[in-house]
Amino acid sequence: MKKTKFLFFKKPDTTDIVGPEDFNDNSDKIDEMLYNSARIEEAAGTANAITLKSVTLENGAIKNFIATSNNNSAATTINGKNVYRAGTTEPPTFMEKKAYCIWYNSIGDNFFTKA
Repeated sequence: MKKTKFLFFKKPDTTDIVGPEDFNDNSDKIDEMLYNSARIEEAAGTANAITLKSVTLENGAIKNFIATSNNNSAATTINGKNVYRAGTTEPPTFMEKKAYCIWYNSIGDNFFTKA
């Protein structure tokens, strides 16, 4: 069975046997992605070890959150993964009560902040 290029949704061919689980898998992905992108989560953890719920570790997956502490530009992780300013290996500056957008980079197994 083929899959879409970016989100890997199942694309049944005319010769594939398609069952309800194929439709359910696609529906679950859509549901999770819409849920994660439609709300801004308040971060937990510490200023330099942020924890977020429902983070998708697929290349390019986006997550929005509100920082609850200032990290003072110090090295910071999100769910144990390093986070950098876009296109660099430098830590971003997170400020308390400000919203941020990050995306997952599967090649480096890290997050980047939106430029």
